[in-house]
Amino acid sequence: GGGGGGGGGGGSHNFSRQSSKDSSASVAAEDDPFSSLPRLEPDGSQPLFSQADAVLRSDRWGDGPTFRPLDVEYVLFDLMKNCCKAGTVRGMEYAEELLRRMTEEKRAVNDELLRLNRDEEGRGGKPKYEPFVLSELPFRVVMFGWAQLARKGILSGPERIRRILRTMETEDEWDRKNRGLFQGLDADDPDFDDLIMDEGAGGADGGGKVRSCRPTVASYNTLLTAYAHAASRDSLAGKHAEELLDEMDKLHAEKGWHTRPNTRSYTLAITVHSKTPSVWVGERADRVLTKMEEAQRKGAERYREKVGEPYDFSRPENNAWRIVTVDATALSSVIDAHVRSNARGSSDRAERLLLDMADVHRTEGGGRVDLKPDARAFASVMRAHARAAGRMGNPKARFERCERAEALLELMIEMSRAEAEEARASADDISSSEGGVERLIPTTSAYNAVLSAWSKSDTRESAPRAEALLRRMIDDALLDSVPDDGAGATEEDGADDGDGHGDGDGVDRRVKIPVPRPNVRSFNAVITAWARFGRYDPSSAHKAEEVLDLMYELHRSGRWGA
Repeated sequence: GGGGGGGGGGGSHNFSRQSSKDSSASVAAEDDPFSSLPRLEPDGSQPLFSQADAVLRSDRWGDGPTFRPLDVEYVLFDLMKNCCKAGTVRGMEYAEELLRRMTEEKRAVNDELLRLNRDEEGRGGKPKYEPFVLSELPFRVVMFGWAQLARKGILSGPERIRRILRTMETEDEWDRKNRGLFQGLDADDPDFDDLIMDEGAGGADGGGKVRSCRPTVASYNTLLTAYAHAASRDSLAGKHAEELLDEMDKLHAEKGWHTRPNTRSYTLAITVHSKTPSVWVGERADRVLTKMEEAQRKGAERYREKVGEPYDFSRPENNAWRIVTVDATALSSVIDAHVRSNARGSSDRAERLLLDMADVHRTEGGGRVDLKPDARAFASVMRAHARAAGRMGNPKARFERCERAEALLELMIEMSRAEAEEARASADDISSSEGGVERLIPTTSAYNAVLSAWSKSDTRESAPRAEALLRRMIDDALLDSVPDDGAGATEEDGADDGDGHGDGDGVDRRVKIPVPRPNVRSFNAVITAWARFGRYDPSSAHKAEEVLDLMYELHRSGRWGA
């Protein structure tokens, strides 16, 4: 009794039941003091909200419970969850009312169980019943529903989640006092708090289960998720997210709650900033990143003190527990913030973060898989360079931006090829994931970002460089669809001369990687580049038309889809 539930609504009790999967499972009459209560059986033929109305209109029998505890835990929870799934404000309001009814029923059940225990003690027997406790789960389900509505533009979602968090705190305090009463303690006893804390204590870093609806880091992460969904419409969402991180830390330090921000907490706070429309979001994301790095440092020190060995960032699954870790997801969110901020120097900062990630991934301890930049991060920085090039008045500066964008594309291809070589050596699928991290594969979006940069640069090299990259895409894509002529070649056949490129017979025997095909945006970027190239080449219009003819020819061939 008192522990977090498995299925259903996460309640706990010591009543026997036939099956935890049966929401209306019968209980043994000798063990269940509530067997005389009617079962809660919503009419499935009625609309969902009509079922909820019927439950909410059920009259309370005096001060006692209306429903059996098992029905509160399973049937009422399922009805509440279905209201959340409706994805509407009305559905969420019904869900909140059902959650309120669950807490009322929980209190009534415990009052009755406590009375029965005291009656038993008065007869010289031992208490039979333990407290009936709702876990964090029902509250989180409703919070998650409001977080999803925030994605749809319902700006009240975060505040509704705040209100539920306050309810959780109130119910947790009630549960603690109630548990003490079940133990025969006086709530005013100075040892009361220590006893309750011991019963609900967790591990060194918050790994234990709290036998109540006390908010945890997961609860607060749901609120951070809501802020992230609302950030594009709420300019204060980033401020609220940072304040919430401080609040979580304070609750952990002062109350011992398992609310210390984890990796996801910091990443969500950075994401909130990255989605907020402001020129300062890059700096604000950097500020949260600094806090995250400090939390990682302190976590590593604490781990070494308690375990006696350093934390293994390369293989986190080998550690005794996980600590806050600055990973590729967090850094990619910081990159997004700088790219979206459009502030002076933002593309430089984004590129520096990206290159640092790539360097650490390739060099530290055999490679940090969790710091490998993905294709989206590469494309974001390339697009930032393209925008910067379009704003610069100096042709040399514009050319340099395009060169940097293309250099990132080459790095991306190089890293992808290196991964493919490793995958071939270990007989893995090139397109599969590594340690839960997707393999880095160049995308059409990444190529288009570089093509866009060249088309906006308006330099003597812009159009020829853009078309050269486009034709390279086409050639590589055509080669990718042809069987590898070098497959099965042996060393005697001259398969390799030591540099990984074959023996000079014209066949490139490096392992192939999936090659993206150009799309309409790719061709449009090159045509635009030639359209702007007239002052450098009088035949630019003719060359633009040649690109259009090539586009039509490839489409007509039927090998390139729509």
